[in-house]
Amino acid sequence: MINKKKKVIGSFLLIGILTVMFCSLISAIGVSSLYGKTNVLEVYPGEEKNVLITVEGMPDEGDMTINAEVTNGAEIASLIDGPEYSLLTGERVTSTLKVQIPDDAQIDKEYVISVKYGEVDVEMSGEGTVSFVTTTTKTINVLVVEQPEIESEGISMIWIILGIVLVVIVIAVIWFMNKSKKEQNSVPVK
Repeated sequence: MINKKKKVIGSFLLIGILTVMFCSLISAIGVSSLYGKTNVLEVYPGEEKNVLITVEGMPDEGDMTINAEVTNGAEIASLIDGPEYSLLTGERVTSTLKVQIPDDAQIDKEYVISVKYGEVDVEMSGEGTVSFVTTTTKTINVLVVEQPEIESEGISMIWIILGIVLVVIVIAVIWFMNKSKKEQNSVPVK
């Protein structure tokens, strides 16, 4: 009986310790974007695109200062605004990442961009240093694709077909009108 109680108490103690340990892994910053690891950003050589990344603090965290840094893919990506953002309680901040592919980039080449967002601990940072309390990283996969062909400004095939159909309809209407007039003008002789 005592062995059984010790096992139950030991199990509860183990669960409690694990819960406390995993609670510290919860991030106080949420980062989201339309593009990521699974939804690849497709860009053609020489193209420049802006990617919006939304940063949100947890409601219980209060106001905080967020610092952003491109840690991977800096050769094609840079932050337009920032790198420091003030995040008020319950608000979202949008950071803009400019992605610019070189003109000589190979088709089907893949790039990986990583942007690290971290809460700056103002109390802990000394002169010239920045201390991060919580960090999270947003990863965006980029694929170089062929530039789509631009349609010519000339008359498209649909308009040519519609024009031909319209001409045929007009000719058919005129022919039927002439035929009905001939039938009315020719009176049968009795």
